[in-house]
Amino acid sequence: MALSRLHEDIIDFHEIIGKQRAEIERLTAIIDKLPKTADGVPIVPGMIAWCHHCGITRAELIGEFGVTIEGPTVWCDGMADADGLYGTREAADAAGGE
Repeated sequence: MALSRLHEDIIDFHEIIGKQRAEIERLTAIIDKLPKTADGVPIVPGMIAWCHHCGITRAELIGEFGVTIEGPTVWCDGMADADGLYGTREAADAAGGE
C-alpha cells in the first residue's frame, strides 16, 4: 500500500513540474516581448533606468511599456532610445556614455 501511494505521489509530482514548466515558458514568452535596455534588462513602466542623456541620469520610465523617461530635470524628460538606457548605474558607468 505504501509503495502504491509513493508511486501516486511521484506521478502527481511530475504533473506539477510539467505545469510549472509550462507556466515558466508562458511567462518567459511575455518577458521576451518587452523592450530591453542596452544591458538586456526588460523595460517595464515605473522602473528606474540609467542613461547618459545629461551625464549619468536616473530616469523613471513612464507610459505603457514605452521608453518615455522622466528625468531629474526638464532637459532630461522626453523620449529615450532603449539602446541608451541601462538597468543599473554600474552598467551605465561601464558603457561610458557610448
